Amino acid sequence: MVRLDDVKFIYTHGHPDLMYDLANDPLELDNLIGNPKYADMELKLRAEILKGWNPDTIKDSCILSQKERLLIQKTTNGVPNYAFKARFDDGERYIRNTSAVATKAKARYPFVEPTPFLP
Repeated sequence: MVRLDDVKFIYTHGHPDLMYDLANDPLELDNLIGNPKYADMELKLRAEILKGWNPDTIKDSCILSQKERLLIQKTTNGVPNYAFKARFDDGERYIRNTSAVATKAKARYPFVEPTPFLP
């Protein structure tokens, strides 16, 4: 998110951009993306928010890292375990990669399908 004066621009990779004039729309109900009156501001804020980084490159890097770690985990039967443990008993205190995780996911309202694994 970046803000210039009363205009707020929100970028979420893979989702449509959002832009609001907070002075005229403090509840952020009227998305101004595509509004000709705000076209210059839209271009300016989008360029500003993406300055210095490429979200597609970051996404590709994250997916590659996930694939590499999954390959290591499958090859070594789960050792090393990449779940961070701050204390020695965190493995017993927190739920990770168990059927309870799937049960908790099914209890979400509204239900959201889990993200499929991309080979």
